[in-house]
Amino acid sequence: TFTVPDRTGDGLTETIRYAWGGAVGDPLTYEYNGSSAITLAASVQNFDLNYLTRIVTGDVTPVSPDVVFEGFSEKKEGSNTTNLTIDLPTGTNAGDLLIVCAAIDGDVMSSIVPPTGWNVADAGAEQSTITFGVLWKIASASEPPAIQFTWSGDQKAIGWIMRFTGHDVGNPIDTLATAVGTSSTPTSPAVTTTVNGAMILRLGGFNNKSVTVGDTGLAGHTTITMDESGNGGGSTSGGAGYATQTTAGDSG
Repeated sequence: TFTVPDRTGDGLTETIRYAWGGAVGDPLTYEYNGSSAITLAASVQNFDLNYLTRIVTGDVTPVSPDVVFEGFSEKKEGSNTTNLTIDLPTGTNAGDLLIVCAAIDGDVMSSIVPPTGWNVADAGAEQSTITFGVLWKIASASEPPAIQFTWSGDQKAIGWIMRFTGHDVGNPIDTLATAVGTSSTPTSPAVTTTVNGAMILRLGGFNNKSVTVGDTGLAGHTTITMDESGNGGGSTSGGAGYATQTTAGDSG
């Protein structure tokens, strides 16, 4: 167990713990500030630690690493169905932050079953037109190759999983704001961040397919995806984009 200087800008030291049970085949785990243990290696034969030391003098200001978007995977169901299966993004490693979005035509909130082991950030339906959910988790060393949402009643759907690194493992989601409504120019609400260097992630699920594929239209943001389930009635669409906020405060 290591105690290290502040890495998150809150003025408090951080605690990092690596653990191995000592028996051949036990997993090697990692904990950050008392968070749930993450398996780094499932079957370890032997484990040893070594270290280097250095002396740091003067005023040292902690610098948080930038959150980095690494990639995403997407699945579209252009025909009516009762499930949506999304493959894990390529290159996913233990400790990565995974965020999944699912946009399903109609209101299926009463019957939807999300994938197990994921934390719900927000999920809801706008009248009877669309259901949109956002879930997250810290990846383990034994993530399944795909996740699935199921619901009752045939509907079209689109979903995607995003992979990030450089996040705060113990508290990856700093704050959240949501908005619903009917508009041809919807506005993503502001959040007030509490840490410097936060990534502002904008997520949207939309009824029908009145979007510009490949372009979220978010000024000053990098588009991750903007896509539609398919042509025809009952289609749905969704998008995501991000920007880095240097200083904590109102994102706009």
